[in-house]
Amino acid sequence: MLWDTENNHCSLIGSCNWFFSEFNRYEASVFIQDNDFSKEMIQISASLTTGAKLINNYLGSELLDLAQSIKPSSNQDNEKNINVSLLLKGHHLRYIHEAKKAEHRVTLLSDKISPNLHRSIWDSLSTCRVRVSAFYSTVDKEIFDHKQVQKFSNSIDNDKIALKLHSPPSGNHSHAKVLAWDKNHIVITSLNWMSSDSSGNYKNNDLYHELGIYLEADKIEQKFYSNFFNNLNHA
Repeated sequence: MLWDTENNHCSLIGSCNWFFSEFNRYEASVFIQDNDFSKEMIQISASLTTGAKLINNYLGSELLDLAQSIKPSSNQDNEKNINVSLLLKGHHLRYIHEAKKAEHRVTLLSDKISPNLHRSIWDSLSTCRVRVSAFYSTVDKEIFDHKQVQKFSNSIDNDKIALKLHSPPSGNHSHAKVLAWDKNHIVITSLNWMSSDSSGNYKNNDLYHELGIYLEADKIEQKFYSNFFNNLNHA
C-alpha cells in the first residue's frame, strides 16, 4: 500500500492481502515514511503492470511519471539508527543464512506449509546453534494434511527445529510471514517461508512476485516476539 501526506510519501509492506482480508488474522507489516523508498516501490509497481510478457502500457507509464515527480528524501540524521533493506523474491534465502548464525533464538512464521518445501531453508536452520520455533497456520488439504506435516516434522532435527501449528484461543490464525532472530533482526514479508521457493530462481519480473523488508533495530525482534506470543497465549 502506498500513499502521500503533506510532506512525505508512505509505504506499508507486509503479509496482508488487502483485497481479500477480513482483517481478523494476525498480520505483520512495516510502515515506512520515506520518499526515496516509496519512489522505488512505485517503480516496482510500474514494472508489475507489464505482466509476464513484459508489455508496456498506459498505467505503467503513469506510475513511472508519478515516481519521477516525488522529491528526494531530506537528509536528516536517523536518530533511531534503523537499518532497512527492501527484499525481492531472490533475496530471502540470504537472510535464512544470516538467521542460522543466531546466538539467542530464531522464530519463523509462515501462513502456509506444503510438501514442496524448499529444502535449503530447513537444511540451513537445522545447523543453527539455537532452537528454531517455526509456526504454520494452513495446509493444502488436497496434497498435504496435518498428519503428513507431523511426519515431516519427525524427519527434521527436532533438537533444532520445533514445527508447530499456530492455534490461538481466539481461532484467528496467523497470516504473517516473519523471520526474526537475536533481539535486533527481523524480516517481514509476503513470502510463505514453508511453501514457497526462496532460492532466487525466477523468470522475467517474477523477481517482484514476493516483497519483504529486513529491519535491524534495537530490540525489534524482542518486541515482535512479545507481541506474537502474547497473541498466541491470550487472544
